[in-house]
Amino acid sequence: LITSLGFRAIRWKYILQSRGKFETRSLFQYNTLGWALNFVLPAKGGELIKGVVSAKKENQPISFMTGSVVVARLLDILVLFSFLLFGVIHLDTKLPRFVTTTGFGIILILVVGMVSLSIVNQYIDLIGNYLAVVADYVRGVVQPLVEGFSTIQTPRQAAMVVVLTFVPWSFDAVAYYWFMRAFDITVPVITAIFVLAVTGMGLALPSSAGNIGT
Repeated sequence: LITSLGFRAIRWKYILQSRGKFETRSLFQYNTLGWALNFVLPAKGGELIKGVVSAKKENQPISFMTGSVVVARLLDILVLFSFLLFGVIHLDTKLPRFVTTTGFGIILILVVGMVSLSIVNQYIDLIGNYLAVVADYVRGVVQPLVEGFSTIQTPRQAAMVVVLTFVPWSFDAVAYYWFMRAFDITVPVITAIFVLAVTGMGLALPSSAGNIGT
């Protein structure tokens, strides 16, 4: 768990690096706070508090830090979808067509959405000029949020963020495998990856406090 949170802190640091220098230790503390609060707050409220607390501590706009948290969650969902599809293919699991279609559709929407927000960020001033009445609102509130989605600006940064997203989930997959072995459930590693993907997708959705009923 500590290793997983540590890698997620390093990933968050890479996501934020275009904004300045952030201490990995501080980001680890914010991650731990958000993770713990998710168990007692409904609808993943810990993620929101993580964004607010980190913004206050790091003197950053709340909308920007919250946007970066959303980016991290979207990357987690993309990795889990890739694990799920990998498991479906290799386990020859037959899923209803609407499930696979919906999965590919969500991935496409997430990718297109993140690219679109990055483009919007480049033309935010032009948009603000056309919306002169609310220009201050657009620049002061919307722009930081858009920047949160467009912080990944170079191929190297993108590659590091992707790798640092896969690594902690890979650790989790190994943990799932050994948990199964501990209960005398002998399955291939790919099965553990598939179970992790299904469980992770369920836990990624907004839920009740403590994930009760998820």
